Amino acid sequence: MPASRDFPDRRSHSPDSRHGQAPERVGTSHLSLADGVNLIVAIVIGSAIYFTSPTVLFLSGSPTMMMSLWVLGGLISLMGAFCYAELATTYPRTGGDYWYLTRAYGPVAGFLFGWLQLTVVQTGSIGALAWIFSEFANRLFISDLATSPTPTLVALGAISAVAALTLVNLIGLRAGAFVQWILVTLKIVGLAALIVAGLWFGKGDPGWSQPVDFAQIPNLGVALLLVMYAYGGWNDAGFVAAEIRHPSRNIPRALWLGLGLVAVVYLLINLAYLKGLGAAGLAASKTPPSDLFQLMLGDYAARAMHVVVAISAFSGLNSLILAVARVHEAVGQEHRLLSPLGWRSRRAHTPYVSLIVQCVVSCGLILLFGTPAGQEGLNRLLATLHVPLVEWKNYENGFSTLFAMSAPLFWMFLGLTGLSVMILRQVDPERERPFRVPGYPLVPIVFVAVCAAMHHLAVSYADRLVLLILPVVAVGLILSLFSGYHPTEAHDD
Repeated sequence: MPASRDFPDRRSHSPDSRHGQAPERVGTSHLSLADGVNLIVAIVIGSAIYFTSPTVLFLSGSPTMMMSLWVLGGLISLMGAFCYAELATTYPRTGGDYWYLTRAYGPVAGFLFGWLQLTVVQTGSIGALAWIFSEFANRLFISDLATSPTPTLVALGAISAVAALTLVNLIGLRAGAFVQWILVTLKIVGLAALIVAGLWFGKGDPGWSQPVDFAQIPNLGVALLLVMYAYGGWNDAGFVAAEIRHPSRNIPRALWLGLGLVAVVYLLINLAYLKGLGAAGLAASKTPPSDLFQLMLGDYAARAMHVVVAISAFSGLNSLILAVARVHEAVGQEHRLLSPLGWRSRRAHTPYVSLIVQCVVSCGLILLFGTPAGQEGLNRLLATLHVPLVEWKNYENGFSTLFAMSAPLFWMFLGLTGLSVMILRQVDPERERPFRVPGYPLVPIVFVAVCAAMHHLAVSYADRLVLLILPVVAVGLILSLFSGYHPTEAHDD
């Protein structure tokens, strides 16, 4: 596509310039420290905290162990944040992980990362959050609180949400950030109401006296996997690194402030659950926020909590759409095969092709993995290939199916990115590092080990869904051989 006054010329140069000493920044800084913290809080506190606590309590065996896992999840996430802070301040370019993986492992790894983010990982996460939003938004119009909307209706609502927020972000970066501030403010108000309701009015037995019997814990590993999923998303701040002002100072601050706020909120919410519903009530609940409010204030309050959950998921969805499109943009900037993904509007400061393609793929995944018709079609395909069919009944709804599909690759790439901290210190030792991981190399090693364990658990949970992912990986590997890699110009802004 020829350059015009709206779309800048593509820049290229010799491969040697990739190893220059100056930190790379591609893009224009439009986001403040507060915007960065807002982005992290919005993505991380999406929907998992509203549903995972009962399962974590059951799998961990006691309230004390459950709370310990939430603390441990915050500490592990902080270790990861240290790794990302070093990488993002050393290579502050829009696209985050793509640049780190390309430098550490080569262009094939970078291309495969971008390809799988577009086809499975992040588009699957977008679909999962959209599903939660739609399910709770639809529940507002059902008279019986115990009745769930049909999968087809939820899927249509999820697709509408993805399309609407994609349109908002096509208007411009500031438009997406402005909408995000409104949504996060509403989310924090709702979470504060939930915490106050449980801690102030709750009369349940939290079960602190229940002894911890390690021999009777059902599955501590899966419990930690769910906790880590609830903390997931803080790394997405690296996707918009070049668009955060003063990245060497503000990126680490955004990560720590955002994660710290999330950890405090998570601990307070779980304490509210335990005090409001009691340990037995929490273990038996499928939707703790609604049950907590209904127990205290009746059906109208429970419906109000549906609004809070819907807004929270909608907020996280908007942040994901905004941040993840920058990964696809970065891949398009350096791989001619996907070059349209790198096109950016100068006026709106948005990667418009990436946003549109991301929207289409996310909606497709919602239909394929969330609706009975899509699931039946996928099983027919597997039957044609004489491959074992997916047991869809093992996944409660479209959210759990999309989560199971995307989790193995998410943890694999997160671990590879953590490992790249040590690799890049060896292959790029002269480069200025405004922030260095404390406790190096122990912190990256522990973080990578946790990611490896989470990957193993995620593969076990995904089960036969892995059979649907492997062909996509194979296609990505083949396409990487013909991607036309050409490193973009390194320059200071």
